[in-house]
Formats: sequence, C-alpha cells, structure tokens
Amino acid sequence: MDYGEALRLLRDYRREHPKDIMGLNYLAVTLLYQEMNRWGILEKLLFGQTQAVTKGRKPKISESFRQEFLEVIASAQQVSRDRIAENPDDWEAQYWLGVNRATFGSYRYALQKSYLGALGEAKASRKLHEKLVKRDPAFIDAQLVPGAHEYIAGSLPWYIRMVSSLAGYSGNKKQGLRMVEEVSRRGKLAREDARFVLVLFYGREKRHRERLALLQELAKSHPRNYLVLLGLANTREILGDSEGALEAYETLLDLRKRENSSSRPLPISRTFYQAGLLKAKMGRSEEALSDFEVASNGGSATDFYALLAELAAAGIYEQQNRVKEAIEKYEKVRAASPRSKEGQLARKALRRLKRW
Repeated sequence: MDYGEALRLLRDYRREHPKDIMGLNYLAVTLLYQEMNRWGILEKLLFGQTQAVTKGRKPKISESFRQEFLEVIASAQQVSRDRIAENPDDWEAQYWLGVNRATFGSYRYALQKSYLGALGEAKASRKLHEKLVKRDPAFIDAQLVPGAHEYIAGSLPWYIRMVSSLAGYSGNKKQGLRMVEEVSRRGKLAREDARFVLVLFYGREKRHRERLALLQELAKSHPRNYLVLLGLANTREILGDSEGALEAYETLLDLRKRENSSSRPLPISRTFYQAGLLKAKMGRSEEALSDFEVASNGGSATDFYALLAELAAAGIYEQQNRVKEAIEKYEKVRAASPRSKEGQLARKALRRLKRW
C-alpha cells in the first residue's frame, strides 16, 4: 500500500506509454484508492461499515487529486472509445472501458456521495462486461463487475429490490457471490480484485472462517498491506482467537517500526487501541494501559481512536480505584469532544467519581 511509490511508477509509465489503457486505468484506480484510504473509506468498506460511508459527510477532497483523477479517467475512457470506434470487436478496449466506468462509479459513490450517479456508472460497466461474457464465457475476469453488482443488488431489502427491479436494477445474491468466487479462482486480470471483494462479502455473510482463510492468503501475497492485517486481527477476534488477533496487531505494529513512511500512513491510534482492548479482555490491564497511552498520544487532537483510548484507559483506572488518574483521563475526553457520546459518558463518570 505504498501509494506514493506506485503512483510514481505509474506516472512514469504513462509518460512513456500515453495510450496504454491498462496503465491509465491502474493509475486512476491507485489515485482513487489513495484518496479513499486518506479518508478511512477503504477500511470502513473492508469491515462492512457501509452505512458509515453512505451516511458520513462528503469528504473535502484535494483539488490536485480531483483534477488529476478526472483527467486520467477521461483520457483512459477516450483511448478505449477510439479503439472501439476503429474496431468494434476490440475486447480489451471494451473490458477496460467497463473497468473505467466502475472506477468512476466508485468515485461518485465514496467521494461525491452521488448515489444515483454511481448506480448509473455501475449499470454501464455491468452491461459492457456482460456483453463480453456472453460473447466469450471463458473470459472469467469480465464476471467480476456483473457478479459484484448481482450480489449488492440482491442484498438490498426486499422493498428496495422491488423498486429497483422496476427501474431495471435487479440482482441475485447467491449467483453474484458464485461469480466473484469464480474470478478469484480462475481470473487473471481481476483475480486479486475479486479476492478483496470476497473479503467484504464473506464478512457480510458471516462466513468468517472462509474470510480468515482468504485473508491469510492475501497476507502472504500482500505482506505490507495494513488493511489485510487489520482484517486478520478483526476476523480472528470474531472467531474467539484472541492470541491470533493480538499476533496480527503486533505484526502491524512491527511493520510500522520498519516502514515509517509518510506515503504509507498506518492507523497507529486504531491499532494500539484495538490491541489494548484485546489485552484488557485477556486480563492484561497494565499492558492495555500502555497501549492506550500510545494510542492517545499517536493521533491528532480530533483522532477518534485516540479519544476512545483515553476513555478506555479511564475505565481501567476507575476499576482499579485509581481515581485521580481516571478523572484526569475523563477530563481530557470531555474537553476534547464535549458533545459526542464519548464526551457525555466522560461527563457522567466525572459526576460519579467526584461524589466520592
């Protein structure tokens, strides 16, 4: 997930191969993922927090990103359309045009909060790839977008599915999942993308053991991807493997020590906070307090996980009857975020402790 280095290589490649549609689309995807990662959107999607993405505020994306991304998307689309105009049977141009529309749809969904616009792009992408699959059923990679669309549309509540079907948007969850699994096994161009999509889908389906096996494979092929390590820790914890979850967090923290790069921002506050919670559940209170301290100092003043770490530390101090330290932590939480749920909890705890 070294976006800075990946973008440097892709920009250099574009200068030498300005009409390469695969290179152009990879550049667009990398730009998009870097910005989505900067806003924590990739992490939310991985852990199935789709409501946090849809209901959250519209991100204030950087103008430099917006201009470059839209220019690259437009260039890639134009190259594909020019090739299709010259040769209507150019399957490669049709495939990458479908990828292009799906990428732009992700941008509209995650960063613009334009859900109807995103749906339109998804439908256009699906049609392009379904046409390829119909012509050549052996073209497995082209099943990813239609399969993901089938699953998502089929996962909607029945009353939304009914309205969507009237508008031409239908889906079958089981069929969609099978299609994505097929791409993850036999695909070439989209195999890795399909595996990451399955991490999300298996989480939604509560197929945690299959999700764990997939994440373990991804950890071998992507050892520097911190989202994979977070997913491993999260899934192991769900399955009751506290030691395994803690090992994944420690691997991530070791990665942080070895690769302290500003181009690869690691979720330090979240990692130490989650590790601290796990240690607290395991009865290792002093180690948990140490992790909470690092988490609270490792983030910005508005870092949500830094705030949670202060609150968790206060709770442990209160349990240990270390009232002075508990009050100090609760005061920090109340001052940092007085109107939040965490701030209200801190205020109640302070009233309780100060009566002692």
